[in-house]
Order: sequence, then structure tokens, then C-alpha cells
Amino acid sequence: MTIKQMKYLSKIVACKSMTQAAKELFISQPSLSKAIKDLEEELGIKIFIRSSQGLTLSAQGQTLLSHAQIILEQTALIESHFSTNEGACPSWSISTQHYAFVIEAFIKAVNTYKQDDFCYHLREQETLHIIDDVKKGHSEIGVIYLSQFNSPYLLKILKENNLTFNQLLETGLHVFVASDHPLASKKSVNFAQLQDYHFLAFEQGEHNSFYLCEEIIGDIEHKKTIYVTDRATLFDLVVGLKGYTICSGILNTDPEDSDIVAIKLETSEHMVIGWISRNDHILSDFSMRYLDVLQKILNQKQA
Repeated sequence: MTIKQMKYLSKIVACKSMTQAAKELFISQPSLSKAIKDLEEELGIKIFIRSSQGLTLSAQGQTLLSHAQIILEQTALIESHFSTNEGACPSWSISTQHYAFVIEAFIKAVNTYKQDDFCYHLREQETLHIIDDVKKGHSEIGVIYLSQFNSPYLLKILKENNLTFNQLLETGLHVFVASDHPLASKKSVNFAQLQDYHFLAFEQGEHNSFYLCEEIIGDIEHKKTIYVTDRATLFDLVVGLKGYTICSGILNTDPEDSDIVAIKLETSEHMVIGWISRNDHILSDFSMRYLDVLQKILNQKQA
């Protein structure tokens, strides 16, 4: 199997047509068809299923494509890095659920890791997109949480995609509410006390499964639910609507100076926050530095 064959495969899938792919690759259609046929014979699989609707990937073809895309992305990074004598500026990416402490660690890591030039990406994503980013090499690490409720489902997905979960912190559940919320002075609350307030949660797009939610929901029903896509909006609604969200309880600011307070949630459920990476990937120096900073921040905030 060659890099060229992988590029051909990726282009055919993108174009959804052998004819159009051949045009964009500037080769003849017979040559492209032969290259794919040779690849199928070499691997002993059927990559495409041909029907009146056109070409569709077989199950084995989908698996092959996912591996090929990782290789092509890594190849592109290598080519970019060595495209000049000096090499391109260092590149690094992280995909994460909506955690303020992840941002705090990023800021500290960047400020202490002195480089003249770099290109970093920090992506707050839906849970399945985080997993996909790390799987495909778009991000070197991802930050998600596991619970008794979602861990069987998510660990299965991680294993199927050759990813590993590494624990950073285990904590009980809390709710974030506004500092002037009627329940703000309580040391703990239960779901019955929260039922008349707006429950705020992050959208999970078309994959809106309970197992992918950032807020541990399980089989709990909420009378009033509002979904948002970014952290700033969620906190605005926590304050403006006297709503609440379920979280780790880790605040990024001094509680005395914050409009938000964390209250312990009366439940036996807990959450384990951690980072994911590919099993076959060696972490970069910046990832190691970032994870060290992140772990120290979490240790300090939990103390």
C-alpha cells in the first residue's frame, strides 16, 4: 500500500465519483480504477460497493479510510515541517469539553513555553468530535470525563478507535448557580430542590445521546432544559435565568469574586476527568508540559 493509493482513496470518497476524482487527480479513470483494484487485491478486501446509486464504502473500506486519513495527515505535517530548511513553526492542538481549567492550563503552558513562533489550536468541541479529532490526528490530546453512567459506552468507543483514557481527577458532582440564586447559600442540594429551575446543558449536535452529554444526566428528568453551544453563553444564562448546570465544581476564579458558586449535589454518582490520546502516538514536549500544568492546577483546586 502506497501513499499515492491512500490519496486516491481519499479523493474518491471526497468526490463520491471515480470520474470526478480522476479529473481532480489529473489521471485517467482506468488508471485510478486499476490503482484501487490493486489495493483491494493486496489487502484482500472489497473497498467500494458499486450500485446504481454510485460508489459507497464497504465496512472494511471505512476502516481503511480512517487509518489512511491519519497517515495522510501525518504525512502532510511532515511535508509542511520540512518544506523549508528551517522547518515550519511548531504546531499543536487540543480538543476539549467546556472546562475553564483547561483554558487556564493552556494560558500558563503557553506563557512558560517560550518559542519565537508556533501555531496552536484549542478546540471546545462536542464529545464525539473530541474523540474523532484525536482519532484522526487533528488534536494530539482531548479532555473528556467518564462516569458510572457513560463509561461503558465511551470506553468501548475509545477502544474501537485505538484511544486511551488517562485519569486526571476524580470528584463528586456539583451544580453551578449564580451567587444570588435562592439555593446559593446551601452546602448541598438534591434534584428535587432544582426541578423548578432552568437546567443548562451543552449541545451535542446530531449525536445528542445521554451518554455523550457533558453534564451527568443519566435517567434524571428536567422540567426546563436549555441547550447552548459555548461556555460564555451558559454562564450568562446561569446568572440571568437563575439556572444551573451539573459540573465538577471547580471554579477558575476566587469564589468571593465570582458571580457563580459551586454547590455539592447529593448523589452517589461521580465523574473522572481525564485526557485521551492515540495508543500509537508519542506525546510532544508541549503536550507533556501542558498536561503537567493541567494536573497541578487540578490538584491545587481540589485541595
